[in-house]
Amino acid sequence: MSRNAALAATVSLTLMALAAPALSQTAPATRAPADAVTRAGYDRADALSRSVFWTNEQQLNPMDPVAGVKLAQALRELGQFDRAAETAQGVLVVQPANIEAMLEVGRAHIARGQAFYGIAALEQAKAAAPRDWRPLSLLGVAYQQVRRSDDARAAWNEALRLSPDNADVLTNAAIARIGEGDAPSAEILLRRAAAQPGAGLQ
Repeated sequence: MSRNAALAATVSLTLMALAAPALSQTAPATRAPADAVTRAGYDRADALSRSVFWTNEQQLNPMDPVAGVKLAQALRELGQFDRAAETAQGVLVVQPANIEAMLEVGRAHIARGQAFYGIAALEQAKAAAPRDWRPLSLLGVAYQQVRRSDDARAAWNEALRLSPDNADVLTNAAIARIGEGDAPSAEILLRRAAAQPGAGLQ
């Protein structure tokens, strides 16, 4: 082999070696978020499975408010109340008018025993959706937890005006009456709640 041929071979091998790492470092194809059918399927899954799924979805798109709200809900059901509150609050940074996120902020703070921090979000949800009974029902729980019984009763009464004989509202009001030592009144509310067609086992 001539000297020039050897030099050419050496240069060629060097170029190939330099190109190899560049080829191996090509960015992997990014995974697309799950489709609507897959997402809907996870609504029936257990809380742990949902938390894993929605964590992945949120990592793919941190600006996805649906993933944030669903993750907050799953974390709350797993007892991770602080993380649930932070996650739902993060959704409100991206989408300040998201009522579902406001409700999750309230639920998480109620669950962690610090309802005071959730009242503002629930009041905001009530103002944004005046025909929705859910913010009022949760406000009743929050007010009861911070010992504002009159405000709690007013919230539940308004919720029942919007959704008469709502089993969730009646149950929340009954539990508050039990805490106040008013068992007879609580029993009446619980019987009304249990009589509703949509009442669950709880």
